[in-house]
This record gives sequence, C-alpha cells and structure tokens, in this order.
Amino acid sequence: MGQKRLSLTIHRPEKIYPTLSRIFRDFSGFKVPFHLQSNWLLALFEAIQNAFQHGGAKKARQAVRVELRLDAHWLQAKIFDRGPGLNLKGRGLKVSAFGERGRGLPILRQLTDTLRYQKGKKENYLLLKKKILPPEKRYRFTDLLSEMSHRLSEAPNLQKIYDLILEKLIEVFNVERASIMIYDPHEAALKVAAARGISPDLFPDIRVKKGEGISGDVFRNSRPLLVEDLKKRRLPRRRGKYQTHSFLSAPLILSPLKVGEETLGVINLTDRRDGGPFTKRDLKLLTAISQQAAAFVKIGRLLERLRAAERVTEDLAVVREIQTKLLPEEIASPPQAMIAGQAILNERGGGDYYDVVKDPQGFYLVVADVSGHSLASALTMVNFRSAFRMFSPQYPSPPALLQALNSVMFEDLKKAEHFICVSLVRFYPDKGELIFAGAGAVPLFLYGEGRKDVRMCPSQGFPLGIDPKAKYEGESFRLGPREGFIQCTDGVVDLPLKPQGVLGLEGIKKLLLSHQHYPPAEMIARLRIILRKKMSIRPPPDDITVLVTKMK
Repeated sequence: MGQKRLSLTIHRPEKIYPTLSRIFRDFSGFKVPFHLQSNWLLALFEAIQNAFQHGGAKKARQAVRVELRLDAHWLQAKIFDRGPGLNLKGRGLKVSAFGERGRGLPILRQLTDTLRYQKGKKENYLLLKKKILPPEKRYRFTDLLSEMSHRLSEAPNLQKIYDLILEKLIEVFNVERASIMIYDPHEAALKVAAARGISPDLFPDIRVKKGEGISGDVFRNSRPLLVEDLKKRRLPRRRGKYQTHSFLSAPLILSPLKVGEETLGVINLTDRRDGGPFTKRDLKLLTAISQQAAAFVKIGRLLERLRAAERVTEDLAVVREIQTKLLPEEIASPPQAMIAGQAILNERGGGDYYDVVKDPQGFYLVVADVSGHSLASALTMVNFRSAFRMFSPQYPSPPALLQALNSVMFEDLKKAEHFICVSLVRFYPDKGELIFAGAGAVPLFLYGEGRKDVRMCPSQGFPLGIDPKAKYEGESFRLGPREGFIQCTDGVVDLPLKPQGVLGLEGIKKLLLSHQHYPPAEMIARLRIILRKKMSIRPPPDDITVLVTKMK
C-alpha cells in the first residue's frame, strides 16, 4: 500500500466527531484498518478537542488544522495549535490542563505508540503515531472486532451501543446470561445498563458497590477475572440461580494500564449453552472486546452530553418565548393612577409572571413565581395565567380568588412537584383603595412622597400547591395622592450585590425612599441601572419581576 495523505480543517469543537466519522466512512482512499478505528478515532477526538480548549484556537476563534498520513506500517496525525505549548517529558508531569479532568494525556499515551509535541515559532503540533501490525501478528479475532466497530459506529444512542455489545457477546461466547454494568458516581455503585437472562424488573434494584462480589472486585481493580468454579467463592446472595459454575468478568476500561485509565463499568458472562467452562482464551477475547467497547461507550457518552446540551438550549429558548408571551405587551393605566411593570428573565428560564386585569369594578394586579427553572415551570405558569384570568371576574375578593386557584390547581402542582408564590392586589383607583392577599409571596411595599418610611405588608398564606385546604387573608389600605405600592418576586430580594450580600427587604425600602418621587416607569428604569452596577453576578441567578402602582 502506498502512502496516503489527508489534510482537513475543523472550525468548531462540535464539528470534531462528525468530521472524523465522515473520514472513516466516506474517504475510500484513506482506509483506517477496522481493528484500529475506535482507538484512533478516540485519540484524534481527544487531541483535537484539547487543541480547541487549551491550544488557543477557541479563544482566538481559530480553526484547528489536522494532517493525517497512512501507509502500510503506520497511522500518523499532526494536530496544529498556536497556544503556549506543552512539556510531555516525565511521568510526574501535571497534565490537568490537557484533556478532561487531566486524563487526556494518559489516554493518548495508551492509544498511540508515539506521542510527541513539537514547539515552533508561530505554530506547534502534537504528533500521534500508531503502528499497524502485519496480519500474522494480529489477534485471530480481528474480524470480530472489525464487525463490532462497524456496527457500534452506526449506533444511534448510548443504550443502543450497550444492546449491540451485549448481542455480540451472547453470540460469540454462546451464553444464556450476560450483563453490562456501568458505574454511577452519584450512587457510588454499578448499575445494570443492559442484560440478558435477568428479568428487566430487577434492573432498578441491582446495585453493586466497589469491591462487592465479582463485578465490584473487577471494577475496583480494573482487571479481568476468570472464575472456573463459582461454588468455591464466597459471594453475596445472588438473584436467581446460575446454570453453570464458570464466570467471566472484564472491566470496560479505556487503557489497559493503571496510568490515566478510566474504568466505566464491567461486562459479565456466565451460563454457556453447551455447559462447558470458560477458558483463558475466552478471557483474552473478552478483554479485547471490552477495550473496544469502552471506546465507543466513551464516545456515546460525549455525543449524548452534546445532544443534551442542544436540547437544553432549545428548551430554554422555548421557555423564554413562553414567558415573554405571557407578559402584558402594555398596561392601560386608569386616569387616577400610573402602573408599570417589568420582568428581567434569567437565561435558564423560570416561572415569573405579572399581569394587570381590568373588570367593571376595578383592577386585579398579580405578580407570581413558579418554583424551578425549566420548560415545565413555564408551562405551569401558562396554566396559572389561564386559571387566573378565568376566575378573577368571579371572585372580587383576593383571598377567595387565591383559595379558588389553589383548589383547582393543587393536583397538577403536586404531580409536577411545583408551587406558586403569588402577590395579589385588588385595586379601586377611583377610591384609592386596595386589598392585598399573598400566597408565600414577598411582602407588599407601600410608599408615598413625603413619607419617611416604607411600610411592608407580609404575605399571610401558603404558596399555591402546598396545602389543598389553605386559607388566605386580605388586608385593606387607602392611598393618598402620589402614594403607591410595589409587588415583586424573590429574585429582587435575593439579588446578589457587591462585595458579598443580597439586596434584601431593607435594601428595597432604602431604594424606594430615594426614588419614590419618580413615576413608576421611570422608577423601574432608574432602579435597574443602579442595581445592574451593584450586581456581583451577571446575569442574575433568578428572574427579577416588579410591578409598581402610584396614585396621581
């Protein structure tokens, strides 16, 4: 075979995997041997990703240039960067800046035969080389690994990768019982990802700690194990009975050495259909398959993480669109008063909402906040808005309206594990009168020009969705000329300010005293400028919603 060369440019990190996959699949003149594809793909993925993250490409918005070479004996890649460079000498090297949690460099050492970093005046490059063994020196099961690589590369998701691995293991080893267990760091235990010969109903209950039983021992030590006779080992109580007494277990590990390894889980095999025991050759074969499979599991995880990030981005865009459409486009103030509101929505999305609804007798002014920051929170707020607008004409009393809303929404809120904090005011502008009722909300602030203090009226009831029989109380007030009130969500109270602290209720009172002579819309605009300068975190961690009403 003559020497083949290929040059490519990758412009963004999310294009790394699609570009590399296309090379292996479509370039007929650049054929990477099947039995090397998964490891070579992972090595290139790690190296190019690090060129973006730590080589200066991402910061300078530069593309990463890659040169590939293939001949009868070697696979070679050069990944170019313009960063500060690396020092690859010495086993004691700190590599935390190279790869995921410091594992990138050790992974590349194990996946390649040569790893060298060359610094230049304008450009550096990382050299990767992998030797292609002649056919007579390869494992006899090369065809098996080639077939697995081809099928796994086409798997649409991580669960399908698990299922394909398991399917092939059952076929190759002729077993009735097999399982793939993946380590969950949150539970500090191995959990069943796929299995045959075990009832799916048992999957959620199976947890194996490090060092517990055969699987836990293999995972902890990162070494495969052949048990010729299970009866001679003291094992924890087993779920079901094994038909034979021979057992194979191998770790899903990205490199066979202890330096820089990442053990993802274990593969277990037992109950051969012919009743015979497993052999050392079987153990060798399973170890090779597990290393091949681990590379695809790793890639599958990276892809699922990318897809999840894309879904979250799409969901947040929908949340913000829903929230924006819920808010009133404009507020028609009555002749006797001025009303203005604003919601500064967090990038993560949330459930803040304000509204002003007029009926023949007066106005309802509401500020509400659904717990959580998600698409579900936004949808819950849609339901609240619909219920509020439907029931408000029927209940002129704020406490009665809150009780009706709590009753009709309680079951849905309970199922969604949400609650809603509500500040509700019934306003009669021609009389200057208002009735306030709160459901776990921030206190109502009453202010007025000439006053030396701001009065706070606390919320008296539980948030909606906490108690199906909750009772609510109302409190009445009368406003004079140039007096008003403010409703807001806890995102205002908890606003983080420099150097270390939050705005708090007293902070809101001080701001109102110094800005109470402004009309509501101008007051909101000025307060927003002041708070933006004082914020210690940007964007703020929660939605910020304010509704201001002032008599003329």
